[in-house]
Amino acid sequence: QKKLFRDFERLDQEKNRNIEGTGLGLAITNMLLELMGGTIELKSVYGEGSTFSFRLKQGDPEKIRATMRDLADRRRAKQPLEFPSAGSTFKRPTGDFAARLIEAAGLKGRQNGGAQVSEKHAGFLINRGGATFEDFYGLMEIVKKEVFKFSGVLLEPEVRIIR
Repeated sequence: QKKLFRDFERLDQEKNRNIEGTGLGLAITNMLLELMGGTIELKSVYGEGSTFSFRLKQGDPEKIRATMRDLADRRRAKQPLEFPSAGSTFKRPTGDFAARLIEAAGLKGRQNGGAQVSEKHAGFLINRGGATFEDFYGLMEIVKKEVFKFSGVLLEPEVRIIR
C-alpha cells in the first residue's frame, strides 16, 4: 500500500503534476487520512478493479470547526479572494512553486489591461475590472516568458483555455 502511494507521487513528479485521475487524488487522500489519524484499505483484483475503504476516528466537533475556521482564515489571508480569478493559474513545476518563480521574476502587480498578477499571491491572475480574455491570455504569456528568462523554467497553465 505504501508503495502504491509512493509510485503515484513519483509519477506525479515525473509528469510535472500533469496527470488527471486517481493517482494524484489518491496520494492527497492518503496524506489527509494520515493527518486525521485515519487509514485506507485497498483490495485489488487484477482485471476486475480496486476497492478503497476509509476509516476515520470520530473527532471533537468543536475542534473540527476551529480547525476549519483556522484554515479558512489562512486562505483568506494568503489568496486574493476579494477579486475574481480562475484560481491558481500555473501548474507547480517540479521542485519549485510557480508563485515563488513569478514573484522572484519581479512580476507581482504586473498588469495587462484589466488582468493583474496578484500582489497578495503571485500564483493568481486576477481581474481588477473589465479584464478580457485577451488581457488574461496576454498576461499569462508575459508571465511565462519573463519567468523563463529569469529562471529557465517554462510554466504550464493549470487553467484550461477555451476560446
